[in-house]
Amino acid sequence: MRPSKRPTALVLSIAVVTILAVSVFALMVPGDLVGSEFQVNSYTSGNQISPSVALNASGDFVVVWSSYRQDWGAYCVYAQVLDSLGQKVGSAFPVYNWSSDNQIDPDVAMGGGGNYTVVYQTTRDYQPGNGTYNNGIRQKFLSLSSWPLPDMPIPYEDSPDEYDPAVALRSEGFLQSATVWTEADSDGSGEGIFGRLPWRSSDSSVNTYTVGNQHSPSVAMDSYGNSIVVWCSDGQDGDSGGIFGQRILADGNASGPEFSINSCVSGSQTQPSVASDPSGNFVVVWSSYGQDWSDWGVYGQRFSMDGMKLGSEFRVNSYTSGSQYQPSVAMSSTGEFVVVWTSVGQDASGSAVIGQRYFSDGTALGSEFRINSYEMGDQSLPCVSLNGIGDFAVVWQSQGQDGDGWGIYGQLYNRAPIPEFPSLVIPIAMSVAVLVALRKERGS
Repeated sequence: MRPSKRPTALVLSIAVVTILAVSVFALMVPGDLVGSEFQVNSYTSGNQISPSVALNASGDFVVVWSSYRQDWGAYCVYAQVLDSLGQKVGSAFPVYNWSSDNQIDPDVAMGGGGNYTVVYQTTRDYQPGNGTYNNGIRQKFLSLSSWPLPDMPIPYEDSPDEYDPAVALRSEGFLQSATVWTEADSDGSGEGIFGRLPWRSSDSSVNTYTVGNQHSPSVAMDSYGNSIVVWCSDGQDGDSGGIFGQRILADGNASGPEFSINSCVSGSQTQPSVASDPSGNFVVVWSSYGQDWSDWGVYGQRFSMDGMKLGSEFRVNSYTSGSQYQPSVAMSSTGEFVVVWTSVGQDASGSAVIGQRYFSDGTALGSEFRINSYEMGDQSLPCVSLNGIGDFAVVWQSQGQDGDGWGIYGQLYNRAPIPEFPSLVIPIAMSVAVLVALRKERGS
């Protein structure tokens, strides 16, 4: 007897359920947009640049940036608080009320209860011991619900030039923070990484290898107060820049020696960014030159809480034409993470801000996605913050969008519901379909 060409109930069931599973899974990424792209800065004359963002558990967030000549003839760091819908709460305000020169490169971190801290570089930090000025780091602690505390210079005594500040905050409150920066001519050979770390009696060196320059630090802190500091070290891995790290315990002591993060050492690896979950598992991303066969690309490496590599180094960007660089990473309480970066030539004009979500096991969640809606000119230098439940905010600088120079823009996302074990969704659905179809055929 010639076999029937009509599909059986089994085949139809498998096909239908598989299509539904794939369709539902596709709808889960990259996340649900909360409103549309929004402008952060209200003052639009001149340039507003170098944004950073921090999000709290309820979705409220704060953005900081440098604004040119808004209050005097130099750059000043401003902050704007926004709610979970991206609506401004009050007006933008200067983080520091007076300066004789530029305040640049701000970074912000959020802790429990809406406490947050801002660090930035000032280009004329007065040194009372010798009456000179240099590049210094300042830090301020603030709250979403109260008046800010006094400004805190770092360090208090005379010192060489300091720049590239980064900060992390323990989720239980602002009293335990980790602040790091690049410092010139203090570790015996060029630039080095220094920090004001919990329970250390004074600001101290983080890097052990001191040959050449160590610079561009990033820092993250877990819920216990342990920190992970990463940076770029020139020549340490044998070929130009490489990415290195050091784990710091909550008592201020180093946990083991500093360690290499990038596996590919050819060319230059720079611009690291690090994020940690509450347990201390962490992920590091960076820019790598020539590794994706087309200028700069973005790469990453996951680590366990004890500093062991999880899996292999991975490429983040799928689009490889031109340069992908300036990465920023954030991680949720369950270990999911989001990476954002600048990509040249990927939208209609200039550079664009692109993102990629990941499951906690390092599996990419869907495809990379463009974040900026406005495409004219350049959108660059993105920063991302993720709260415990997976909602995230992305901010960036946009050229010409606010009518004059650079402005600060952002986009909010809700965490789209995702399965705990994504690799099992389709097999389980197909298995159920098989059982149902078999029962139907036996009963017919």
